Amino acid sequence: MAETAITTQEAPTPQVEPADSSLARLPTDRPIESQNEGRLVDAKVKKPRTPRQAKPSTLSPETQPEWHAAAEDFMARLLPANVDTVRHYGTKNYVITAVAILGGLSKAAIEAAAGFSRSCVGSHVERLHLSSKSAKSLTFDRQQYEDAMKVLTPRADAATHRLIFHAPGDHRIAITVKRAAKRRDAAKEARAERIEAAKRKREEEAWAAGIEIRRGVSLRAVKCLSKPFDFTM
Repeated sequence: MAETAITTQEAPTPQVEPADSSLARLPTDRPIESQNEGRLVDAKVKKPRTPRQAKPSTLSPETQPEWHAAAEDFMARLLPANVDTVRHYGTKNYVITAVAILGGLSKAAIEAAAGFSRSCVGSHVERLHLSSKSAKSLTFDRQQYEDAMKVLTPRADAATHRLIFHAPGDHRIAITVKRAAKRRDAAKEARAERIEAAKRKREEEAWAAGIEIRRGVSLRAVKCLSKPFDFTM
């Protein structure tokens, strides 16, 4: 009995093996993954767009009293109520150019007096559905402007709510609508090209690795499967 007691006391205590370090790190890795996912979600949120500010015109009532008065009168009485003046921040500049063109002023005279560039004036004229062919004078003609306004009707474009001058029989689409449609078509074509290029790349990489993709299923590329069987006797 004594020997049994001694052996029982001298029996070595079982040693507990240390836990796997990789398993111990698992709980600490999960918060990091959730943090990374949160950062990705935050990165996808688009920043609010800051509206651009139109360059103010340098048109002065001292140098061009008739032109300035006609533009102010148009803004007060003839500007359509549904013209979008929030997004279309340069409405006043468009009115200044329109009144000048209808009063016979040339693009060079508008550029010198209003401070717009030549390309800017051309863009205004195009967007307003006007023509500058008869605008060649260096002085503003109030009578010519009033005669033109008897024929033209200022209105808001149905799609963009921007100012246009509608003439009888003129049913042109706004240039902004045309350009937006052109950009959408170009984006669709570019997206289709990217998808096709990615598909070709995947197929080339699969063939290089000895894999053949058929109807979305990856198969080991076997030479007898890449060409029809020959059953000639």
